[in-house]
Amino acid sequence: MKAAPEGVAMAKPTKSPSERASARLVGLIRKTGTQAGESGQFDPWQHAEIEFKFRALQNTPAPASEADKAVVLEYSRREDIENAADNAWAGPLLHRPKFQVMAAKKCLEKQKDIESGDGFSVMESVAQCAAHGLVLPAWLAASFIERYERVLSGASKGWGESDAFGSVVPKGQNIARVVANAKFKPWAYEVALELLADHPQRPIDAGFFEDVGEQIGRKSTTVQALIKHHCSDGLFAPLKYVKDELLTGKTLEEVVSNWGHIQHELSLKKMDFEHDSLGNLVEIDVK
Repeated sequence: MKAAPEGVAMAKPTKSPSERASARLVGLIRKTGTQAGESGQFDPWQHAEIEFKFRALQNTPAPASEADKAVVLEYSRREDIENAADNAWAGPLLHRPKFQVMAAKKCLEKQKDIESGDGFSVMESVAQCAAHGLVLPAWLAASFIERYERVLSGASKGWGESDAFGSVVPKGQNIARVVANAKFKPWAYEVALELLADHPQRPIDAGFFEDVGEQIGRKSTTVQALIKHHCSDGLFAPLKYVKDELLTGKTLEEVVSNWGHIQHELSLKKMDFEHDSLGNLVEIDVK
């Protein structure tokens, strides 16, 4: 967070990260215009499928089979191709190969829900494809058209019906909790990182969470619980790790990047792989 000029109070963000991201996303889509969303010979769906399989292996406790190891090696090979395609990309920002792969992977994560009848997952996936210039795969296109035609033909009573595109709030869930998870978890975490980046020496105590809470309109105990939950799956770096790394002189961007790299290497080691001194992915000798 940049310091405000002397004598000038810096305005606090009035929108959550998701709301600000949505506004930026719409702006970028409008700037994209009619430019093509293809990446030459690069196929984001193939790369996303391999990455999807690789991520699934990370959650498998059983020792890696030969087929599993083949997936890891193919993932590493495609990662190099993806990086090369991304570095060479000169088109619209949202159509960059890495962004396209991320969007395609999000769609694949929703595929089972879609095939089980979740209409809102259809809308979420179509939105990902629209934003990132992806051609809809047959399974997604068919599901979208089927639900779209149901409403037009009168077979469904409206767009929000379960046989069309459903509700943003799943049946039986508390809307306040849904809002808290979608809006306040990432917002609390973002503000906490900004405070640590500005003053890494400060303790992470009740006063710290009170300062975060003031910016997002939540109590300190709620903020602490939100951040703990946000970091619980290992995807986001715990605040203590961030603080300790910042104190060594690293920037916040470096800290976040290092955490992702560490988690990636740990997931490879679970499957008996590691990168050698030349950066090549090799199988660990477990004899």
